Amino acid sequence: MGRVPGNEEIIAEYGKMLLKNPRSRVFVSMASASLRAGKPRLALDVLEKGLRHHPRMGSALTLKGRALLALGRTAEAKDLLESVAQNAPENLLARRLLEQIGQDLQAVRETAKGNAERGTTEPEEKHGEAIETLERWLNNAARMAKG
Repeated sequence: MGRVPGNEEIIAEYGKMLLKNPRSRVFVSMASASLRAGKPRLALDVLEKGLRHHPRMGSALTLKGRALLALGRTAEAKDLLESVAQNAPENLLARRLLEQIGQDLQAVRETAKGNAERGTTEPEEKHGEAIETLERWLNNAARMAKG
């Protein structure tokens, strides 16, 4: 039996394909393999280049949202995924990722509230201020991304 190629080899093969045809849609597979290999920056770079040729490709846009999330760029991911979900309501992954972002924000709120109730951290008003600041930042980033 032959050896199963690893993510690095798979990524390299997709890279060769893209060199031959930069307009190929194989960039999505390369980005996906990059994410699986723990390389979200590479995935994002590949997606941004591929999306120049295929700017409305829903699977690529959704994968870009995943890469942004992996890089901790939640506000950008949220804005992008909201746009994808609005344009393609049947895109369950985009909707699921948006739910995850909302749940993560809710978990931050609940943790802050629980810590404040136990007196394990700063007073509750400090946590409330931090959450409000985070929400304002997310909303501002989303508005700025829209132009």
